[in-house]
Amino acid sequence: KSLTYEVFFNPATNSSREPVNVTIDRYDTHARIRPSKATLPPWVVDGKVTVELLAVPGNTFIATCSGRLDPQVGDSVRVYWHYTDSTPIATLTNLPVNHLPVDVTVPLADIMTKSSGVYQMAYTYLDRAGNETTFPPYLTDVTLSLEPNPSNLQDPVVPEAPLDREDAQLNRAYVQ
Repeated sequence: KSLTYEVFFNPATNSSREPVNVTIDRYDTHARIRPSKATLPPWVVDGKVTVELLAVPGNTFIATCSGRLDPQVGDSVRVYWHYTDSTPIATLTNLPVNHLPVDVTVPLADIMTKSSGVYQMAYTYLDRAGNETTFPPYLTDVTLSLEPNPSNLQDPVVPEAPLDREDAQLNRAYVQ
């Protein structure tokens, strides 16, 4: 939109100005629709993140946020490790103006400051007018384990079962 205005200092003088751009934006970048879950890197299986996986060279923790329905210049995205966190773990500003998903790199050092446990990752988009997407979006479960796995674990040994299917079929199995 263009806005033209005049300033009157007194009845004898006036001055005109060139058009000024004004942002009128009533909806967030997702048009008030709840964003989908963030997707996790391919090396994260079933949401499980371990200290061993974080230590592998090349394993960068990238959360992929859904594309925006109404992308504009000045949009930003904030990623929260847990949706109740007051401070985002990663922020990306000046997003490209397109409908593509947005990849946000979460610093490994920041992940290592968290304690082991189950988290629900969330993200929000913020447009230049200050409109925030519906929060929380659909949440992404992340199980973080920062304690190293024991190195001397062996497969469990299961002795042969005393009864098999034939015993059960012939009514030789009794429950006491």
